[in-house]
Amino acid sequence: TPALIALSNAAYDEAKLKKSDVMAFPSIQIDHLYGYSDACVGGVTDAGASDACFAANYAVIAPLKRDRFAMSSYPPLGAFKNVADIPADWFSRGPSKKAETALIAETGWNSSALVASLNGTCETVSANTESDEEAYLDFVLRSAESQKIDVVNWWSDRDLVVSSYMTDCPCTFDPTWCAVLSEFRGPDAGPDGGAVAFFGEVLSKAFGTMGLRAYDGTEKPTVYGRWQAALGRPIAK
Repeated sequence: TPALIALSNAAYDEAKLKKSDVMAFPSIQIDHLYGYSDACVGGVTDAGASDACFAANYAVIAPLKRDRFAMSSYPPLGAFKNVADIPADWFSRGPSKKAETALIAETGWNSSALVASLNGTCETVSANTESDEEAYLDFVLRSAESQKIDVVNWWSDRDLVVSSYMTDCPCTFDPTWCAVLSEFRGPDAGPDGGAVAFFGEVLSKAFGTMGLRAYDGTEKPTVYGRWQAALGRPIAK
């Protein structure tokens, strides 16, 4: 960690040497910062544990040089399966610690379920629909509005994969897509082969359908419309 912070700070210093007024910052993964990760057992259900983890984790990132408190967050990949469970201060807790100006560097939510094979059994890792993605996008945009966040950067304009890739288990729907999945899974052999292959499959699908449009470019009715509505407002003068 100290070496990574030193590298980030060196990049910051170099950027400032090139252009003193450039806006420079690293992106901080707030799901981990707040303690909602394997490193902080109990963070999801125990407020005390989450507070303690946040304090400890914030102390680690305190030396990072930055002009903005830039956040990345993917709640459904770890802490939360339902948008309604996300704390209201999700995008304000970190930057408010030192009254920093915030921006959302990257975030997203899948519009389809994620199913992966573990030792021959198909496991539903998350059960998402487009309405879940729309609800989270709405949460993000409302948070940005109320907190006067500088920038919101959604994960992707277009899905990275076709929706069938996310749910077809075992994969049979298309030879090419199934070959891609096979490469991510690798061999199932060995004492931990099944778990490793499962992780590889989950990783290949983790950000698969977070786009505002489907893989073929078709606009997702609610998500794309919500984003365009936010973009279409006149700029205050």
